[in-house]
Amino acid sequence: MVSSGELVDYQPSYLGAPLCSDRMRQLIDENKGPNDVIEWLPVTVNGQPYWVLNFPERADVLDEAKTLAFDGDVAKPVLKHDRLDGRHVFSYPGGGRLAVVVSKRMKNLLEKSCTFIEFSKIEVV
Repeated sequence: MVSSGELVDYQPSYLGAPLCSDRMRQLIDENKGPNDVIEWLPVTVNGQPYWVLNFPERADVLDEAKTLAFDGDVAKPVLKHDRLDGRHVFSYPGGGRLAVVVSKRMKNLLEKSCTFIEFSKIEVV
């Protein structure tokens, strides 16, 4: 819920994990890669169904030599292109609950169809 009280597709939460609407879950499920491992945990926000986007496995996609990390927490990730095959949405070790979207098609669908979602660029080598 944003400050106006409106429910949005990508819901901020104190859980430290992304909360997604049914619409956002459907778009992710329909466009995830064959190597993406996603678990959806049901929650309720103001009487409305939402889903915690959980990654039970962290993808081994980081270029360890170029990634900037402190005590296991990644500050500036650098992804290895050859490790992204079959992955469209995932998280990586040290990435916390961050969701990474590498599929341009999925990014475009989410931006056009879902509210309150933002993307940042991550270097890929």
